[in-house]
Amino acid sequence: MSQPMTRGHVIMHTATFLQQNASVRDSPLEVESSLDLRTELESMTAAAFYPRHLHTELLALLATSRGTGGTGNDPGYTSILRCGAALLSPQNQFSVLLMKVLTPDLFIRKLPRFWQRDHGSSGRCQVEALDSAAHRAHVRLTGVAGYEHIGIFWLGWLGGVLRALTGSAPDVRQTGWSRDDSGPNEISYEVKWS
Repeated sequence: MSQPMTRGHVIMHTATFLQQNASVRDSPLEVESSLDLRTELESMTAAAFYPRHLHTELLALLATSRGTGGTGNDPGYTSILRCGAALLSPQNQFSVLLMKVLTPDLFIRKLPRFWQRDHGSSGRCQVEALDSAAHRAHVRLTGVAGYEHIGIFWLGWLGGVLRALTGSAPDVRQTGWSRDDSGPNEISYEVKWS
């Protein structure tokens, strides 16, 4: 079995978000990250695939960070959500063009292709139900065991894209991920938008 992979743009985005949102005293990328991660980041390209453990390490750093954007009882959780939501970049020309043609329904239908684009054959995304009239869907990630915190990163990404498409806050909830089981094999999302 081949090693799970993640596209460079996802890893680079997370590293940049971590650097920009860490407190001045707390530079986790420089101090707490592995030499392997720092070395890979020096020559990483957006389109290439890299071992998933690099992204997992960055998400773990975000989960324990007390950066500038965390609120509530779990600032690490909030940081991961915000990082996922920020993956849709207005500076990325492809994202700008994509948002001009996407509708919420089309976005949900294309989720398996978005997953495959960013993760290859490492795990799987399935749209198990889509009710266009009721503006709701059920989505499941499988084969993601050990991909710690992806459940929350993707929760933020789903919410961020739907917010950009509809102009209002969607209701996106997940089951499967918890602080005690941050890398489950399966994660489900219930998605509602207006």
